[in-house]
Amino acid sequence: MKILHVTPHFWPFEGGLENLVQQISSHQVRSHEVSVLTISHDKSLPAEEIRNGIRIFRVSGKNIFSLGYFAPEQDFCNILAEINPDVLFTHTRFFLTSFVAGRFFRVNFPHRQWIHVEHGQNSIVSRNPIIYTGAWVIDRSLGRWIFQNANKIVSVSKGGKTFIQQCIQRDVQVIPTGVSVPIRTEPLPCQNRAIFIGRMVREKGVLEILKVAKKSLYWNFEMVGAGPLLRSANLPNIQWRGNIPHEDIAIHVQSADLVILPSWSESLSMSVLESCAQGRAVLATDVGENKNILSEKFIFPARMDGILKNKLDFLQNQFEILSKEGDKNYEYVKNHHPLDAMLSAYDTLLVP
Repeated sequence: MKILHVTPHFWPFEGGLENLVQQISSHQVRSHEVSVLTISHDKSLPAEEIRNGIRIFRVSGKNIFSLGYFAPEQDFCNILAEINPDVLFTHTRFFLTSFVAGRFFRVNFPHRQWIHVEHGQNSIVSRNPIIYTGAWVIDRSLGRWIFQNANKIVSVSKGGKTFIQQCIQRDVQVIPTGVSVPIRTEPLPCQNRAIFIGRMVREKGVLEILKVAKKSLYWNFEMVGAGPLLRSANLPNIQWRGNIPHEDIAIHVQSADLVILPSWSESLSMSVLESCAQGRAVLATDVGENKNILSEKFIFPARMDGILKNKLDFLQNQFEILSKEGDKNYEYVKNHHPLDAMLSAYDTLLVP
């Protein structure tokens, strides 16, 4: 069977969506011919390559209004036709890659299976009213069309299912994101080390961390990821790491006392799940599924750097509290987000 995943970003970009597509496609390639079609965000990367058995196609895209919202160019549909997939997976309704691929597939291969995987659970959050309104319009037009026309709809979270069914009444299957859970490692004595993992952009709460770092000099912050805010402040207690290979991130998480994820908007954060799987305490905003995973004392409102600072003040040198929270997180993920169960559910989707 020929399977195609269409995604706005892919390797070497390593966000939550991209890592999930990597997990699914790496599993599927054991039994099927798997390709990934994505936008080229780095012109030094080849237009086509095979990595771990997965054929990756990168096409150019137009950056609309310089907002990082890319419209795929003509080669996109030509390559899709050349791949001639038996099953199409699109990922997240907001990106034009999903709409263009879904429409082309529905017109040219009307009797083949199109599966849409929704990674979000609300419209784009922005303080810019034009961007916010534009995102809402896209959700209620292109997004709704995707939800109507895909053969099957999958959400990675219960909140995502609710969001979809507010747009259109139809069946939505929830397949919680699964993660590999290693043998539990004991935390080191408290060193007041915190780590952030994610894109270095405003929407991930990077500026809130920098504000707190200026006032909370007893905490050291390790910042992992790339983006426009990388190295945007020169502070003695901030270490900018840039991108780190996904397989190496666990080592950095294990050396920290606390993982901080102050995103303005999330669905089911891969960074939260993978940090919990390492048995670490996670301090995160009350968005998406975070409040259903983490203890109340480890949740705070988005964009509230003052409350984040108060939380960190309280957790300073609190080894026992941090360790107990890490134990609870580890058990939760092991019981509710096993990787094998997720991959098995995606196998079942391939049956028409």
